[in-house]
Amino acid sequence: MIRRRTALAGLALPFLPGLARAEAFPDQPVRLIVPFAAGGPADIIARIVGRSLGDKLGKPVVVEARAGIDIVHVPYRGAAPALTDLMAGRIEILCADVPALIGQVRTNGVKPLAITASERLPLLPSLPTAEEAGVPGVVSETWYGLLAPAGVPAERVAILTRAARASLEEAETQRLLAEQGGRVVNSSPAEFGDFIRANHTQWGEVVRATGVRLE
Repeated sequence: MIRRRTALAGLALPFLPGLARAEAFPDQPVRLIVPFAAGGPADIIARIVGRSLGDKLGKPVVVEARAGIDIVHVPYRGAAPALTDLMAGRIEILCADVPALIGQVRTNGVKPLAITASERLPLLPSLPTAEEAGVPGVVSETWYGLLAPAGVPAERVAILTRAARASLEEAETQRLLAEQGGRVVNSSPAEFGDFIRANHTQWGEVVRATGVRLE
């Protein structure tokens, strides 16, 4: 799993033990679907991983950004359009992931206030956690994962998993992810599944307690 902290905000990948590569798979470009707007943090992370993943699979990895709806106080279809409105002064504050903000942070286009992680981010060591900034109990780390459609044969999952692991172990991939505030956490598909279920349980309780609804 790759976990990246949010700067006011984590990446997860399922892994399987390496198995013998099937000769016929993949026999065409691999599509990596990102359910968020182009230019946002999920899109940035997907393109970093996809660059190396394509080399390992021997086929191009085509990243397709398909915007969905983020559950935020003011609904946006991704961090990129929200950042545009922040820069234009149409909103006053934004809670978003590190890759979406780091460029503007480095050029002083936006001012980071706090990070919603349990500890400070090495990329921005002077940025306090939310608790250090006087808002206790605010801990939320974003993660991203690679998932295949249900019903994909196990041998194909194994091929993709082995390629993903090799990609994430590359020094260049890790360097690029670190520049975006990310860290890689290797886990098995079973461990990743357990993590997702626990995450759903945790945030399900928050949704029920607050009455949050999709807009």
